[in-house]
Amino acid sequence: MREAALAWAARGFRVFRCKPGRKEPVASRWFAEATSNPEEIERMWARDYNVGVLCDDMIVVDCDVKHGKQGLASFIDLELPGDTLAVKTPTGGVHFYLAGPSTRNRAEIAPGVDIRSAHGYVLAPGSRLAPGVYNTCPAGGEYVLWQDAEMQPCPQEFVERIGAPRERQSSNPLVDLDTEANVALAVEYLEDQAEPAIEGCGGDQTTFAAACGVRDFGISEDLCYELMLDHYNDRCAPPWEPDHLRIKVENAYTYALGQPGAKSPGHLFEGVSVPEPEYRKPAAPKSAWIRAGDPVVFDRQWLLFDKLPRVGTALMVAPSNAGKTFLTLELARALATGETFFGSEPDEKVGTIILAAEGVAGLGSRMSTLGDLPVAARPVGLLCDEKTVERLTKEIAEEAERMELMHGTRLGLIVVDTLAASGLLSDENSNTECAKAVKALERWAMHFGCLVMATHHPPKNGSGARGASALHAGVDTVVEIFHEPGREVRYVECTKSREARTGKWGSFTLIPRTIGFDSRGREVTTCEVSMGTETKVVIGKMPKHYDRFIEALEHARVDEQIGKREKVPKEAARAAFGRIVHFKGGTGSATNAFKECVAWGEKSGGLEIIIENGQEFFSDQAKEE
Repeated sequence: MREAALAWAARGFRVFRCKPGRKEPVASRWFAEATSNPEEIERMWARDYNVGVLCDDMIVVDCDVKHGKQGLASFIDLELPGDTLAVKTPTGGVHFYLAGPSTRNRAEIAPGVDIRSAHGYVLAPGSRLAPGVYNTCPAGGEYVLWQDAEMQPCPQEFVERIGAPRERQSSNPLVDLDTEANVALAVEYLEDQAEPAIEGCGGDQTTFAAACGVRDFGISEDLCYELMLDHYNDRCAPPWEPDHLRIKVENAYTYALGQPGAKSPGHLFEGVSVPEPEYRKPAAPKSAWIRAGDPVVFDRQWLLFDKLPRVGTALMVAPSNAGKTFLTLELARALATGETFFGSEPDEKVGTIILAAEGVAGLGSRMSTLGDLPVAARPVGLLCDEKTVERLTKEIAEEAERMELMHGTRLGLIVVDTLAASGLLSDENSNTECAKAVKALERWAMHFGCLVMATHHPPKNGSGARGASALHAGVDTVVEIFHEPGREVRYVECTKSREARTGKWGSFTLIPRTIGFDSRGREVTTCEVSMGTETKVVIGKMPKHYDRFIEALEHARVDEQIGKREKVPKEAARAAFGRIVHFKGGTGSATNAFKECVAWGEKSGGLEIIIENGQEFFSDQAKEE
């Protein structure tokens, strides 16, 4: 191959290394390596590299005859000089070398005819393709000098038909590179619009064009390669090897015309003035009636898919110091940025308003960590009269309008922190007052077309919302935070939902963060939420008789004559529990204590309930493991 390279360079051609048995260049900047200097060729051809030929300042007419193509017939029809230097390709086609100025590289200028010229290349005689490497040339083969003649001049009218290469323009980007919006456009282009490379059908040029298209959206070279690898390469037949694709991208960024970002919206619409949108309240439904046979829209709208509805009421229930305020701020941040919240992405980016009835002193430092997002908070007093609520509703509307004007997002969430301190709930033990409080939350939800979430506390011993049953029953969604004192990890679970699935969402911890220093140089800190996927939940205090309950399982195994690690029938466990624990209240007290132990064991992860053929069994092996 070294001899082949020296022989072709001796004719005045600039040659460079291509991979042994293949068409792809060895060096990413192969055009800079191209040379006719014999000393450099002697040094470079240390291996059996194929010989590439740079086609600058000449025109190579590539006539293809594989798969029935009529490249040679088209060459005759083009009335180009046939008595010129020519090389036969392994598939039976011919490269006709013509003298002339550099032109554009053109694919299919005539049936079966491609043009290689400015910044293009072909393989020189002596180069070989390995068998089985290319589907278009499965048997491999050698490039052979077919017609040893002087290069004839290319007719001027044909040069003009192909077109002269345009001068490269400045590569200074017209926009900021790699913005979120431009990346999204580039991905959409690669997945849906860019033509995939098909071997034997101008795949080099197709991939070059795809990379140029990504560059036009304002994407840097390195990110272009990553995006094409992830969103384009699998569509090609066959896909490019990663290093080959890297070469195509580098060539595109070296030789592409125009400046990066030329087709990005930021450049195309630069200087265009768009009127600020007017805030509009959600349109009232055409009819309050839902009638049998009405068409059903199955595209249910969500704030967080399968977790929180777009419009409705919710409670976030947590004991003191469990981190509910920090978690609501993290929810507000996720809704504003579009990032995931316990694995779910918002259906749209929305703003949040927090009505703080307690914890106002630290609210400013907590809010400062969010940055410039559509999240606003204000302290509220006792919302116990209609005029106060009416004034607050107007202020919320004004802030919602500001969010839409400044950030382009609607108000999606109102947080009342806490329900008891806000004055909306005057007596939490009264079903009537709890129902009124829920109605007040519903009025805001319907008025602003958003989700209204109130934070609340659980009872001292147990879970669920503290107070009368109408509170829990009235809201659409209940999310609970379970936190054992002294433990860093908090667990989050949806325990009620009219629309979404209930179940465990995950866990989170609070990470201290320094946000500044006071006038004496002391650190001012707050906390940030770090989410996890752990879902084991330990709640409340262990029931008084839980140790005896575990003992009862062993008694039941003896009664049933089953092994230590086998599951226990529920009725056998209940009978054994009643025998070994004596209750003053009789059967009713024993039944309640048994249920309490079963519920706590399942919640803590120490007990598994198994149902087979309609019968319940217990297994406490989870605790042992």
